[in-house]
Amino acid sequence: MIDDPTIAWCAYCRKQTLIEAGEPLPLCSVCGRDQEQLSPRDLDARLLAEKAEAISSAIARALPTPAQPSPKRSRDVSDRKMHPKSYAARVLGIHESRLQDYIDAGLIHATRWGTSKKGDPIERIADDEVKKYLRDGLPQLPGQPAPSPPRARKMWPAPRPEDDARDGTPGSRIRALKV
Repeated sequence: MIDDPTIAWCAYCRKQTLIEAGEPLPLCSVCGRDQEQLSPRDLDARLLAEKAEAISSAIARALPTPAQPSPKRSRDVSDRKMHPKSYAARVLGIHESRLQDYIDAGLIHATRWGTSKKGDPIERIADDEVKKYLRDGLPQLPGQPAPSPPRARKMWPAPRPEDDARDGTPGSRIRALKV
């Protein structure tokens, strides 16, 4: 009767060494750790189970979970045009901090659009909502005075020419200089 060969298996560095039955288990020659004594059939079954576990975990990580929506975008806004908050504030004629006050009060709805490299949430505002507030005007924030209309730029009066230099020629302007 022929004895089955026995394998000394190091689970840490995955080295296998053939040993005789009844021979004491040596330490691993690569890492110096204890080894297990396995038959070739047991070793094949263990390696096959490890491969199956690795494949199933890789498949599970690759598939999205149906209970969680995608973190980058909400599915209900994929067909709508969305604008960044900075653009919406500029179009509406308000500062971004005032726009954030409207969002916090629930008067303007911002949709989560993903996360930045820093990990901060990115929010966008729908185009139809921006157009609605452009058409109807912004509502009054609770506890705040009504938003003031945009102010016109203050223009300084243009300098008037001296009496002697009314024709505007370079020579008349030079003659108008008092030395």
